[in-house]
Amino acid sequence: MKPKILTLALLLVTTSLVFAQQVDLSAASKMAQSNVKAFKKAGINKVMFVEFFGEFITAKETAPSVMSQRWGPSGLKTLVQEVELSEDYYETLTNQIYGIVEKIFTENGIEVLEKEVLINNPDYIALGLKEEKGTRSYTGSVTKKSVTTEGVKRSVTGMGMFSETLKIGAVAKIKKMVPKIANDNGCQAAITVKFKYGLGKKNVPTLNFINLAMDHDVGSSGKGKHQMFFFKKGGIAIFTTKKGLTGSSDFDEGGGKYDAAKYHETMVDMAENMAGAYTVLLKQGLQ
Repeated sequence: MKPKILTLALLLVTTSLVFAQQVDLSAASKMAQSNVKAFKKAGINKVMFVEFFGEFITAKETAPSVMSQRWGPSGLKTLVQEVELSEDYYETLTNQIYGIVEKIFTENGIEVLEKEVLINNPDYIALGLKEEKGTRSYTGSVTKKSVTTEGVKRSVTGMGMFSETLKIGAVAKIKKMVPKIANDNGCQAAITVKFKYGLGKKNVPTLNFINLAMDHDVGSSGKGKHQMFFFKKGGIAIFTTKKGLTGSSDFDEGGGKYDAAKYHETMVDMAENMAGAYTVLLKQGLQ
């Protein structure tokens, strides 16, 4: 997918983890769907993150449908968009988003287990889970325009994407390991976070979703060295984005020039605004 339209250097931008805008309950309800009742009913006061990654669309090609090309007016063009960032930009941004999402819980009095407890566990490290992988997708038909995208999925540093692995054994080990870590550290739930950024018109970034799900209610069987822990309830969605966000175009200075800091700022602002909505919904639900 050429030509490359937007090039950004690595951004080591330090921003405060204060939500970009104060989101009221009405706005939050339009942005997201929540299942805080399940959270409250379980009496959860401490959680751990077990998986945290996002997909970033870095290239997008939109072409007229086959029908349009054959029977439509002449001059129909294929639109090519591409964003090229430094090699470790998405890792840096994902780590920052982790801090933003963490505040959804801590600002509501819910403790979050340090992620190092999981990622420094020798058995977890031995699984060798991938932290980054490329993506490619296609949608379209004879009567509809075709859209081909390329991107990258990136996790928090040290926290692999176990739901993306084909290693069945690794997934089985995770399902045994995490409940035990949760039990040993007083956590009532394990949280999975997945998000996606897209490319809008003129390369304006979009935040398609940030979705949070949980496994909770730790149980056990056996005794002594044969004791095993497990979650009695799993895959429960607690926050789901209903309406994605479109970033600011302030980074576009015209003439093919872009402000890298402003581009990063709009990426972070969208995450903060969505997390702000979740924070409000959680606060309301816990009352």
